[in-house]
Amino acid sequence: KMARSFAKLLTEKEVAKGMWVCRRGEKCETFYLLKEGKLGIYIKSRKENATNSSSREQESFYGSMNPISFFGENVFITDKNRMPMHKTSIRALEKSKILCLSPKDKEAFLKQYSEVKGQLHVLLQSGIDKRISQVSFLADLKPSDLVKLKLGLHYTHLRPGQVLFYEGDPGMEFFIVYAGELKIVHFDAKTGEEIVLKKVNKAECFGEISLMLPGIPRTATVIANTPTLLLSLHRETFHSFLKITNLDISVIMRERIVNTFKKFHIPFFEAIPQKHFHQLALECKVESFGPEEVIFQEGDPGNKFYIISFGEVAVNVDKKRVALLKQGSYFGEIALVVEDTPRTATCITTRQTVLLSMSKDSFRGFFADRPEALADVELKIAQKKCQIRSIIYHPKGIELFTKFLEEQYAEESIEFWHEVRAYRKWAQTLEASDYPPDLKRVQDRAQELVEKYIREGSKRQVNISSVMAKAVIEEVEAGKATASTFAETEGEVITLLSRDKLGNFKQSAEFRKLMQTVGGYEVAASTRAKGGRKRGGSQVQMQVA
Repeated sequence: KMARSFAKLLTEKEVAKGMWVCRRGEKCETFYLLKEGKLGIYIKSRKENATNSSSREQESFYGSMNPISFFGENVFITDKNRMPMHKTSIRALEKSKILCLSPKDKEAFLKQYSEVKGQLHVLLQSGIDKRISQVSFLADLKPSDLVKLKLGLHYTHLRPGQVLFYEGDPGMEFFIVYAGELKIVHFDAKTGEEIVLKKVNKAECFGEISLMLPGIPRTATVIANTPTLLLSLHRETFHSFLKITNLDISVIMRERIVNTFKKFHIPFFEAIPQKHFHQLALECKVESFGPEEVIFQEGDPGNKFYIISFGEVAVNVDKKRVALLKQGSYFGEIALVVEDTPRTATCITTRQTVLLSMSKDSFRGFFADRPEALADVELKIAQKKCQIRSIIYHPKGIELFTKFLEEQYAEESIEFWHEVRAYRKWAQTLEASDYPPDLKRVQDRAQELVEKYIREGSKRQVNISSVMAKAVIEEVEAGKATASTFAETEGEVITLLSRDKLGNFKQSAEFRKLMQTVGGYEVAASTRAKGGRKRGGSQVQMQVA
């Protein structure tokens, strides 16, 4: 009844292309609904003059309106004696039809349905602000930026059972649930059965990938469970908003990447504390591929790890398809931790696909100040292909490796590495302190290490080159010892241990015990049945095409 009464009060008006419907700063007396066509939203901006560093005010295109959009809504929440001003200018981008509610008819409607004014006041004054603040990547907007964002919002009402969009539709809008409940569903290709993936309630959002990658197909169908009101933001408007406010879209990307790590449960990331996920996300990139695009070829050097955020990737070996990877699958993780590893397959997208990628350098950079954590990850992934650094930085690894060397009567090298590493960290701390470093203590400790491990004929003499040994001895005897005095020898002994002892260690009972301790990524029976295979200790989730 209310809707019918409201509709009777509207008058239709035709607007020619290029015609201004209203201008910023004019009195806002009329409420408008766009029935047909397309309108442009223009906001105030400043254009810089390159010649004299001055600027002038101008109106810049911000976004567009499509049916059914409305503007002039502030007439419902302000006193008739305090007429609001238009905050934007509206212009017809093509021949359009608009429905208008005059001030006189607005007053008559509010008099008949007085309860509407209170509800609209809550929605337009505080409700929208509250919902936007509940979106993580929009929560910290400045008040002035929030006003600009609201100018580009559209409203969508859904009845119970009404479909918002279908799986496979091109995505161009981001949605915030103002009120109501929706379900995100997938339909089984064989049976047609509806599978509910998730329910979305008020203050939740979805579709943010559409803001960043235009036209990416929707990954599921969204249907209203109850009467629902959505706030929507078109990609075009969002990018105008970013330019105007100088906000960084990477904030949203990082948020999405973090959520992807949590959602897909990437095993070797699960050992990383949640508080470090945002930093890890900084090291990732989002890569978009069209259908039938080659990600990498069999035999290419491996230097990246990938997670499928959306889409599908075919895995081919000797030009034959051996697997089909879907959303949530990951591949190429061996490249993160094993040197000079060629790709063992060719990976090609089957449709538009979005991948999260991380390079070897970025992965190592993330763990630069936490080598122990990197060691655990590397051992889990590489297992028998692991490098010696993964073993010596792992608490259990160094314990078992030392035990193995003791049985070989070759433990002096690892003891030396322990002691000179501790010396380096201790001396660095002294050098970085606010007080003058105690050079005598540094000198005395360096002399002890020389006498114990480096001087010819010492009881625990380590196997390093004579040139390197001579350089260290001369530096210490000249009284010039620093934190970096043994840095080269520290690396030298590890290189020699890797060459002479690592291979035998990997065949030992101690190494088997280490692998049992860290745990590899064993392929589950269900995965193996579908074509899963173990590759260097990593799990490759595969489904046979």
